Amino acid sequence: AAFKVDQAGSVGDIFTASSSGAAKFVITNAGNVGIGVALPSDILDVRMASGNNTSGLTISSPNNSGNGSQPALYIKRYTGGVLSTTAKIYSGLTGTTTSELVFATGTSGTPNTMVDRMIIDNAGNVGIGTTGPSQKLHIVDSGADTPVLQIENTNADASSGVLRFYKNSASQASNDALGSIIFDGKDSAGTALTRFADMYIYSTDITDGSEDGAIAFRTATAGTVGEVMRIVSGNVGIGTTGPAGNL
Repeated sequence: AAFKVDQAGSVGDIFTASSSGAAKFVITNAGNVGIGVALPSDILDVRMASGNNTSGLTISSPNNSGNGSQPALYIKRYTGGVLSTTAKIYSGLTGTTTSELVFATGTSGTPNTMVDRMIIDNAGNVGIGTTGPSQKLHIVDSGADTPVLQIENTNADASSGVLRFYKNSASQASNDALGSIIFDGKDSAGTALTRFADMYIYSTDITDGSEDGAIAFRTATAGTVGEVMRIVSGNVGIGTTGPAGNL
């Protein structure tokens, strides 16, 4: 290993930490820092060695840090002439020992006050507006007419955005449910996820070349959810699941 200062070239200060003399840590005369690269292209440029490996950048907390430890990456910028924290990526919610990845940003006017915006928990669930997601994607907001899921297409043609439900089963069968939209709320007793209405799409016939589908609409009546209308291969049935005509 050796320490070399290059005054004549464009490199600057070089620390070599191998018997071959290859540069492992570099500070160029432009102020760029390179780890694993002799000519860093940015303020900090970290390069992995060639081949299959799992080396990378590690941010860790002390071994004795306890449940409140939050190893983090902070993003700062000048706002009103003051250097402020505007975003933060960290792991470890306060008081827990589970593995989460949390994304936080500052609020308008108070950039140093971090508010958790999105979390990926240790079950792989993603939460937006909640730190306790119960599903693969769980979005929470307390405002009027929110949250809103917007799918926007800006292409100058007749096409549109797509919301796709795909049942990719190795044992697909007729009358399988392919997708649903469910409307839940709370009843007067405060029971969560009480069903008030839903809509299901079925593959009523999966025979190749003569496939049929159906859309079933259900609502709650006296505490029981039941089907009120079905569209089957273009026929509409009200009070029947097998309409024989257009209506």
